[in-house]
Amino acid sequence: MLSLMKILSKNPALNLIVACNNTEEIKLTGEVPKRKLARYLGVYEVADSNESATSEAALSLTPGAENLNITLQDLANQVRRAFYGEEVQRIPHGRDTVKVMVLLPEKDRESFATLSDLKIRTGNGEFVPFDMIADAYFRSGVTQIRRTDRERTVLVTAREIGPWVIWEK
Repeated sequence: MLSLMKILSKNPALNLIVACNNTEEIKLTGEVPKRKLARYLGVYEVADSNESATSEAALSLTPGAENLNITLQDLANQVRRAFYGEEVQRIPHGRDTVKVMVLLPEKDRESFATLSDLKIRTGNGEFVPFDMIADAYFRSGVTQIRRTDRERTVLVTAREIGPWVIWEK
C-alpha cells in the first residue's frame, strides 16, 4: 500500500516523503512524484533518496552450476569472503587480540572485473572459474534505507526558482 505521508516546505526546497510497505514497490515510488514535479516550470534539481552513487553486483548461477553441487548461497559466501575477508585466526597480543584476515589484495578489491578471474570452490572440492558457473550484472546499490513508522520511505526533493506560483509545462 502506497501512502503520501507529508509534504515539508522549506524555501527554496520542496520535500515530499512517500511511504510504502512493499520493498519492491518502494524502488518505483519516487519516480511518479519526480516526473510530476519535473513538469512544472521553475522546478529544477528533482531527485529522490533512492538515487545511489554506488553499484552492487547481483549474482545468479548458470544452469550447469547445479551439476557441480554449488548453491547461490555458496557462491555469494565465497565472493563476499574474497572481497571483504574471512577471519582465519586470532592471536593474543598483550591485552589485545589481533585478527588475521585472508582476502584479495586491495587493488583487486577495487573493481568488479576481478569476479571473472575468481576461482570458485565447488561442492566436490574442485575450483572452477567464476564465469563458468555464474553470471553477474550490476545495478545501483541502496546506500541508505529510510523508515517512518516501520514503513520504507523515499524522500523526493526539488528546488524552485522563487516563491511565486509554479505552473505545469
